[in-house]
Amino acid sequence: MRKYEIVIFDFDGTLADTFDWFKVAINKAAEKYHFRVLSEADMEQLRDKKTREIMRFLGVAWWKMPFIARYMRGLMWEEVSHIKLFSGIKELLLTLKSKDIKVVVLSSNSFKNVRSVLGEELLDTIQHLECGISILGKKEKLKKVLKKFHVLPENAIAIGDETRDIEAARSLRIVSGAVNWGYSTPKALENEKPDFIFPDVPSLVHALDF
Repeated sequence: MRKYEIVIFDFDGTLADTFDWFKVAINKAAEKYHFRVLSEADMEQLRDKKTREIMRFLGVAWWKMPFIARYMRGLMWEEVSHIKLFSGIKELLLTLKSKDIKVVVLSSNSFKNVRSVLGEELLDTIQHLECGISILGKKEKLKKVLKKFHVLPENAIAIGDETRDIEAARSLRIVSGAVNWGYSTPKALENEKPDFIFPDVPSLVHALDF
C-alpha cells in the first residue's frame, strides 16, 4: 500500500469493540424513545443494511436521533471501563506515531468515552479527535480534516466499519478502507466497493506499516 499523509479512523467497531454493548444499549434506547426493539435475528439482518434502511426498519424519526445518540453515549459512560480496543490496535497506533504518520479519529461517540477507552498513552498518538458527529455527518468532518491538515483527498485514507464510512470517504475522493470486524457485514462492505477491505487487525497493521 502506498504511504498516506494522514490516516482517519472511525472509533466504534473499528478501533473499539463495542458491538456487544451496542446490542444491549439500542434496545434500552428503543424502550425509552419508542422505536422498534430488536431481536438477535433483527440485529444480524440490519448489519447488511445501509444507514437509511436501518432507520426505516427501526421506525425512528430523524429529529429524535440527537437525543437517542446522547442517551446512548451516557449509557456507554456507565460501562466505559468494560469497553476495550480490538487486539492489535494499540500496537498499530504506536507504530503510526513512530513513523510520524498523522492520525485522526472521527466518532459519533463522546469525547469522554473515546478518551477513556484510548487512555493517555494512545491519545498522544492522535493529532485530532472529533466526536459527537451526527449519524450522517461524517462527510463534513472529513472535509474539515482535509482542510485543517492541508491534505489532498488522494493522500488520505479513511478507515471504518460501516457502509456510511465508505460513502462519506468516496464522496470526497478520499481513499476508503473497510474493516470486517465491526458493525456492517463483509458482504455489505463489499457491495460498497471500498478501495481496501481488511479481514483482520493484523492485515490492517501490515498495510499501514509503511
